[in-house]
Amino acid sequence: MKAELRENFAVIPSRIDLTNRGFGQKVGDKILLHPVEAVYLQLNYLYHFVETEELLRWAKRVENFETMYFVYEDLRDRGINVRVSGDYLIAGKVYYPISERKTIKIKDIAEKSKNFDKFTVAVVDEESEVTYYRVTLIQPYGEQSEDLESFEGYLMADRVVVYNKEIFKRYFYGSERKNFVTLSLIESVYLAELGYLKMRNATLEELIEAAKKHEKDFERKLDVYKDLKRRGLVVKTGFKFGSDFRVYEKVADIEDLPHSKYLVTIADDEEFKPSEIARAVRLAQSVAKKMLFVVGDEYVQFERVKL
Repeated sequence: MKAELRENFAVIPSRIDLTNRGFGQKVGDKILLHPVEAVYLQLNYLYHFVETEELLRWAKRVENFETMYFVYEDLRDRGINVRVSGDYLIAGKVYYPISERKTIKIKDIAEKSKNFDKFTVAVVDEESEVTYYRVTLIQPYGEQSEDLESFEGYLMADRVVVYNKEIFKRYFYGSERKNFVTLSLIESVYLAELGYLKMRNATLEELIEAAKKHEKDFERKLDVYKDLKRRGLVVKTGFKFGSDFRVYEKVADIEDLPHSKYLVTIADDEEFKPSEIARAVRLAQSVAKKMLFVVGDEYVQFERVKL
């Protein structure tokens, strides 16, 4: 029989060399092929269906066809037997193809990842190259313990000045100056709410109002900051790394400061270009850190991986 292009799949006579390599679904003496598989076979001279123009026109009925095709091709060319399953490519691990031209929500990726043990986002760029990112929901915890005593502070517009240098040296709050320490507004509100920071020139309410004025999305950032602190982590600004926070598991001695373990960016309902995610992950991994995105109360780790 000749190859037959039906609405959702192609039909060819069964061939052991194709079935042994995991192409299609064998039904009796036939093989049913997904359009992505059919195009791969023809473009790689393994089977001829119809003229290539007609084949591509038929295959494009598959949503996200071009993106899925180039991930499929890349995996096949690496010797990985992969099959198409809905929006995913399955080869032991699950691969989710995304075009660099699309925007995505981290929360949507996180939800998809919950359905699989091993979930990898495969981003296809404009040159048809594929970059892979392992996506994992994790629970970050640290080992920091704090035995704080109360101290006084002074609001100075968008930060708080304190003379208690131990708050920096022992627990790595704020930034040490020559004779005092400056605390960020998030640190200040956190410590004031716990009763450790006693403001001399502002009430707690005035401190919070200052924080809302000077810090974009302050309340949300404070929520995440508090959660990270509850987890026993040391939390600092991530500004120099383009993130909301950088996070340490433990700081025992400021004179022997360890590397922070995580960079944390609050994602929630925000849309990202894949290039923004790529930039954040590459920067994190270049400085030996892990990139976390926060969605609600969940922490989503993106890690670039090589196959």
